[in-house]
Amino acid sequence: MDQMRVTTVDVACVPGTEAAFAAASIANARSSVEEEDNARFDVLQDVGDDAKFVLVEIYDSPEGGASSMRPSTLVPIRPRSRGERRSLR
Repeated sequence: MDQMRVTTVDVACVPGTEAAFAAASIANARSSVEEEDNARFDVLQDVGDDAKFVLVEIYDSPEGGASSMRPSTLVPIRPRSRGERRSLR
């Protein structure tokens, strides 16, 4: 394990969609940990604001991290609508 890849995604859900987003994200996490090089995938929900989440995905290599972004590995989540903001780091 020479170099790990860590990806974090900050998500702000539309109020009322938190449970559906959490369920889809947990399903995605369970699928992702079966991928080669996936060390961990955490779904974190803000204790002070149920609409805010952080997704943390850790791979043992940069190649593993890149493969996780293939469309075939992603669980569909409703696309954002006009006016919604998305923050990626």
